[in-house]
Amino acid sequence: MPEMQLLDWNVIWSDFQIAFGPFAVALIPVIIAAVVLLIIKQLIPKGVLRQIFGIVSMVIIVYIAITSISNTTMNW
Repeated sequence: MPEMQLLDWNVIWSDFQIAFGPFAVALIPVIIAAVVLLIIKQLIPKGVLRQIFGIVSMVIIVYIAITSISNTTMNW
């Protein structure tokens, strides 16, 4: 007899998709990327390099948002 798991991540993930829909699920990678890039940006001293990194990180976040939303809605 298989052991019971306290948390079944497949059930939790499917419940999350049902509760919040495809767009909220697609925003998870965007939120993770935004937090990571914001932490990295805070480590860079103020100046031109920090501003350039801010612009590049915005482009990366938009790219991740477009690809994750299109992938999620295609598979929905």
